[in-house]
Amino acid sequence: MHTQGPPWIDNAHTRHSYDRDWIIVVGLMLIYGAVLFGYRALLFVGLTTVVTLLVYRVTAKLLSMVKKHSPHISLSYALWSGMLLGLALPMMRDWTVPMIAGATLGVLLHLIGRSFRLRIHPVALTLVLIWLVPAGVTRTDPLSMRNAFAQPIPAVLTPSHLFVGNVNNYDHAGSPDLRDWLATSNREWDATHRENPQLQISVNQRQILEQPRLFVNMLASGELPQIPDVIFGVVPGAIGATSPALLIFLGLMLIYKRLASWRTALSALVAMVCVYLVLPMRLGVGDDVHISFVMTQLSQMEITAAITFIAYVVLASPWFLIVMIFGPGVDPMSRPGRITYGLLLGGMVAMCVWFSATPEAAYLALVIAGILSRPLDNLHRSPFVHR
Repeated sequence: MHTQGPPWIDNAHTRHSYDRDWIIVVGLMLIYGAVLFGYRALLFVGLTTVVTLLVYRVTAKLLSMVKKHSPHISLSYALWSGMLLGLALPMMRDWTVPMIAGATLGVLLHLIGRSFRLRIHPVALTLVLIWLVPAGVTRTDPLSMRNAFAQPIPAVLTPSHLFVGNVNNYDHAGSPDLRDWLATSNREWDATHRENPQLQISVNQRQILEQPRLFVNMLASGELPQIPDVIFGVVPGAIGATSPALLIFLGLMLIYKRLASWRTALSALVAMVCVYLVLPMRLGVGDDVHISFVMTQLSQMEITAAITFIAYVVLASPWFLIVMIFGPGVDPMSRPGRITYGLLLGGMVAMCVWFSATPEAAYLALVIAGILSRPLDNLHRSPFVHR
């Protein structure tokens, strides 16, 4: 029922009902991830959650010894936060990454979040830390496995073609091998390896805009997964967040439960598309360098190709996970603030992914938006609030 009153009245939930609804959301994400990635997904998320809960309990005990009136964080909140962190991570053979991530989250749960002065999503900050620290120290990216030569985890997917035999030791002769099953680019991986669409589109988006036919060729050759595969999440990526269709459904469920705002989601989508269209890019080499814009380059494509490219960028971006799932955890309490929050979040997601060419940079946009969330509460105008 719609109510009139103070700005926080729409978000009035008991802690039990709030945590229960979020456990349902992450539970559905876990089921979907288990279908795609098998039992390894359950073990991976379970390990992350257990480490989060253990560190959370130890940190709570230490804080109670230091501070008598330390903030109380429910165990169920730590439970679904740990599960959400595990679902936002990609499958990997290195089990130390989920352990470090879970330990980091277990500490951050006592320092930041909606109930604290610093309204930053603890899961988002954890993802930023485990992305930035290895990138700065070892030049590797544990989230997208860029520059990390670890053995890939095979997803439980249905490949279009299956080859029997060992294709790792391919021929290194100078002349090209004309056999059909080796006609694709040579990789020292399994024959059924599939590309991560988030990583591929973020790395190649400038090159695609410079060469209008390249996007169609990449789709036709399989270098970019087909749009139906991207929509339903039959691609590598985060365990529980590869499917935009699933994230949209869960986001709508959160909106129905009044745990999220449709104003934030709509304004974030509009902001992301509009900001992306006006982003600058440098073309040419040497003395023939000039500045163009994404919108200008799209005008050189066929209308269907341009629309498909924009749709692919949105579907393959982490926008749905950040705005529909993470965003409601730290959004402002005022309705004008939610619109402003959505505009800032959508625009920063587009800029972070564009200028860094890394999908994980979008989590940094969520951290910045979280810092601005509490001041945006002051945008509310109501006779119930004394100024």
